[in-house]
Amino acid sequence: MVPLRRIVVTNYDHDRFEKGMAGEFGWKSFELGPNDTALISQLQSVEMQNARLRINSQGYSATEFGIGGQAEWLKSAWNTIVSKVNSFFDREIGINEMGMPIVKQGRLLPRFVMIGPSLRQFIRRLNASERLGGGA
Repeated sequence: MVPLRRIVVTNYDHDRFEKGMAGEFGWKSFELGPNDTALISQLQSVEMQNARLRINSQGYSATEFGIGGQAEWLKSAWNTIVSKVNSFFDREIGINEMGMPIVKQGRLLPRFVMIGPSLRQFIRRLNASERLGGGA
């Protein structure tokens, strides 16, 4: 298990999820230890290895994300359709100081959050850094 670190520092003295709370946690390659880097680097194909990202809080599983597979493909297809539909509701609301239009984006339909592409890119960059001998 590789611990996530809190990105946005709050005045709270604990890192605990409660119903209705939102938090932003993540990994930074330079904060990972050698064992963490080795564990994450073992993910060569997140789809074939059935990788999952599980968020635990206070010893309990708070949520779990599947990575890859048919569900991610369907989410990606849905997000593509949503982007096209929502673009019909975009409108220009002004012009910025560089003469470019300021566009208010229409948000009629919701999009799925997909962590798979970001995780794959993080692993690729982590592995490339290790191959170059730069460490994490």
